[in-house]
Amino acid sequence: MPDPLDAAAPAPTGTEPTSDRCDAPNEPSGARRFVFRPSPGDAAGRRRWRAAALIGALLAAPVQLWMLTAGTWDLTRWERIGDFYDAQARALRHGALAMDHWVLGIEAFYRDGNTYMYFGPVPAVLRLPVVALTDRFDGRMTTISFLAALTVLFAVVRSIGWRVRVVVSGVRPVGRAEQVMVAAMMFGVLAGSAVLYLSSRTWVYHEASIWGLTFTLGAFAALLAWLDTGRLRFVVGAGAWTTLAVCTRVSVAGAALTAQALCLAGVLVASALRRTGGDRRSGRVLERFAWVPAGAVSAGAAKLLAALTAAPLAAYATINYIKFRTLFSVPFEDQASTRLDPARQQMLEEAGGSLFNVRYLPTNLVQYWRPDMIGVSTRWPWITFPQRPPLILGAPPYDLIDLTAGIPIAMPALCAFGGVGAWRAFRRHDRPAHLRIFVLAGLAGTLSVLTIGYLANRYHADFVPLLVVTALIGLATVTGWAAQRSRRTRTLVVAATLALVVVSTVVNLALGHTFQRAYGPGASPAQLAGYISTQMSVADRLGDGPTVRHGDRLPPAGEFGDVFVLGDCDAVYWSDGMRTDAAKRSNWNVVETATGVSGFAARIVIDPPERGMVQPLFSLDGDAGPTTVYLVLGPGSSVVQIGYAGPDGGVLGSPIPTRFGRPLALDVIADHRVTMLEVRLDGRVGLTGSFAGDAEPVYGVDAIGLDFIDAPFGGTVDPAATTMPLCDRLRRSR
Repeated sequence: MPDPLDAAAPAPTGTEPTSDRCDAPNEPSGARRFVFRPSPGDAAGRRRWRAAALIGALLAAPVQLWMLTAGTWDLTRWERIGDFYDAQARALRHGALAMDHWVLGIEAFYRDGNTYMYFGPVPAVLRLPVVALTDRFDGRMTTISFLAALTVLFAVVRSIGWRVRVVVSGVRPVGRAEQVMVAAMMFGVLAGSAVLYLSSRTWVYHEASIWGLTFTLGAFAALLAWLDTGRLRFVVGAGAWTTLAVCTRVSVAGAALTAQALCLAGVLVASALRRTGGDRRSGRVLERFAWVPAGAVSAGAAKLLAALTAAPLAAYATINYIKFRTLFSVPFEDQASTRLDPARQQMLEEAGGSLFNVRYLPTNLVQYWRPDMIGVSTRWPWITFPQRPPLILGAPPYDLIDLTAGIPIAMPALCAFGGVGAWRAFRRHDRPAHLRIFVLAGLAGTLSVLTIGYLANRYHADFVPLLVVTALIGLATVTGWAAQRSRRTRTLVVAATLALVVVSTVVNLALGHTFQRAYGPGASPAQLAGYISTQMSVADRLGDGPTVRHGDRLPPAGEFGDVFVLGDCDAVYWSDGMRTDAAKRSNWNVVETATGVSGFAARIVIDPPERGMVQPLFSLDGDAGPTTVYLVLGPGSSVVQIGYAGPDGGVLGSPIPTRFGRPLALDVIADHRVTMLEVRLDGRVGLTGSFAGDAEPVYGVDAIGLDFIDAPFGGTVDPAATTMPLCDRLRRSR
């Protein structure tokens, strides 16, 4: 059967959309209006297009699952800082937004004795049915939440894509070449963009971003449906999507709000010009600036758009006022991380008390859009974060400059097609004039990350709505152009599309994998060891391994990716090369340690408590005095909190679910070289703090004599030897 794209096929008679410059019904003669009534498209073509998009999504699913689960395929895998929304959901059940400050840690905002988080509550609301029944999945629902967001994202992108295709190309048949490109583009959105990078860490920052951009694109889809059909129910849907976006991540939701505002402006302008009658000057203005099709213009649409543009802002202001007693600003001076870090206090003072300032715009704009911001290495995974310092324009004070790739090299497929789409959308007198609304709205959604004193690769997500909309316009434009060309040309276009998607996927896989297993905060020692071991295995066949240094004294700092072996395999460290501050005192991270050198391990059993009590778990001999680590147990509760007290104060960790009466793995890092104390219980981080001293524990003893410890340790402890397979391998490879 010949490919329908082998030759240009005329649209079926009677199905072509009307001209975008025609006499409007019931208008004075001479008044010219922008009118566009797109056909729903050929049913068979629509099925073929949507089937191709589904194939692309299904091909992306294994890549996403592998990244989301860190290669474990465990959908309920625990992730550090993945329990914020669970705690928020429990607070919402009691009619409150204030949360447990032990959960929030340095992200807590203090007001009137309560603590709040700045993230919107919508993902927490989605958890309410689960937290109402059990606490078993606290900290373990983020992966499933991500999968739900990805499913919704696929649905709204497919909806936008088909409508854009009809607007740009009419009812042109869908051939095999276009199907391949549609599948590739959907794969590129889900697995070759910042969406895949977000999946590398299923924690609160990335979950807020994935839902925020999904809700924003949902608002785009609803508004596009209204513009195409004139049905007001789609305006109501857009308002709902926008409210969800604003109450999840307000920065990217600015795109949805702007789209609604532009639609409202278009309706008002078109209505005003309608009243001018047949004035030719007004007709020319209308043709140039009236992007809203005539079929969507009505008094009802104007009223709905006005109300539904104000409603999300009112919802955000209400929630913000309850938390911070401000309508739209965030009191960063009251955040725990600010109170702990003098450098951040100074930065906020220099920046006028806010992280947001137009002074950051030049630097952020350049850094995010530099095509050379990527690192190429001779060691696996070969592509990494750029190591060159950013070009700071105007010397504004930054809170953090994280390793960040350039968007053109991180998402070349979306950028290439997006460039074509932006050109097509703004080509004068072209059919998709109302698509300009979404391009401009997508640009508005990037303003927050362009004006914040913080550079981070995860902020690529705020550019996704802009890139997706422009790329879908570009896809329809390119496939329409290719349909008029030879088979050889179409083959080259398809090959180029596939190559761009492959590059996009490889880059985001590499960056996401490194961030997940090594560079990102909270990567476990086991993940770090696996990451380094894989580098060495690949190096045995294909290239260089990690840079390994040996010595009896840990250097003050290391370069990104350096490995240091202390003594005769006393400990192994990996450097993330990050800047240190009050919270992060070293850029070395413990990978493996011999028992008693930088940590220790044990198997413990905690007896079920008969009442609320505090029990000593172990004590350490600190340089400035003894340190006691203790357990806080509640009666009839299945959770435990781990705390410590030492010469410099104390810290109580987040509540974690615990299996009383059963053996639990206790893994402790107590390293004076990086001044770090970390306690993991069955793989979950129960406590982090600072420590300097001897790593030889005394179990079941309170070496300080704390008056709030009211019971001896009610369980058993079996010390276990730590194994160091990676260090043995490094030693053999010298």
